[in-house]
Amino acid sequence: MAVVKLFLEVTVLSAISAYVLDNRIVYPTPPGCSWEGKEYNHGDGINRDNCSMCECHMGQIVCMYPNCPVFHHNCVDVVTIKCGCHHCPNGYNCKFGNLTLQYGTDYRPDETTICSCVEGEYNAVCRPFGCEYQGKMYSEEIFHPSPCVTCRCYPHTNVQNCSLNACINKPLVCVDATVEAGTCCHVCPNGPNCFAGNRKIPAGIDYNDGGQICRCPEPNHEMHFGSSGPQAICNLVGPMAPPSSTTHPLQVL
Repeated sequence: MAVVKLFLEVTVLSAISAYVLDNRIVYPTPPGCSWEGKEYNHGDGINRDNCSMCECHMGQIVCMYPNCPVFHHNCVDVVTIKCGCHHCPNGYNCKFGNLTLQYGTDYRPDETTICSCVEGEYNAVCRPFGCEYQGKMYSEEIFHPSPCVTCRCYPHTNVQNCSLNACINKPLVCVDATVEAGTCCHVCPNGPNCFAGNRKIPAGIDYNDGGQICRCPEPNHEMHFGSSGPQAICNLVGPMAPPSSTTHPLQVL
């Protein structure tokens, strides 16, 4: 019975990689490895190549490889150096068509486009260059989308600041004002003038229509304004003039 019992103990303990012999726990010898016709014991180092550190472990060849430098960027002419590590001999770069662009530099294929090398990208990444205002692209630093608006563009960020042009806020002293070129400000191209009825007369000039004499005051004098602009000051003359017309105040049409 004792022999059978010992056999059973050996069988059970062998399943857990150890057995009892003469009241001692005995661990079996781990299996070895074979590499290129040569046998290695468990724990032996194996020289496979110059880039790895290998050893025999429980019948398996286990290797550790050196860490390559972190390769964040990219290049179109990458080469493989020792132990499979990558290297960019000409620095980081990318492709744009047949051109090679260096990392950190920009390329302008046209006035409204800018292309750059972006980290990890093989091809250059392109985007609009300039600023968009009401559906139109502007690449100038200062641009005028309309006579009344001036904008400053920051083309690398596609941001613009726009403001209305400032005009001198003074009453216009003419009835034929026009907008000055390149601004939104009105000017009097023919100098100060007024309406006498439907007739335009220059400032400081009398107009006699037979029934009244009208004068447009000079700009430094008080002017009278109607819905259509400055109005002349008129005096009745002839038979229609009242007896005191020489002292009667001027009437506005």
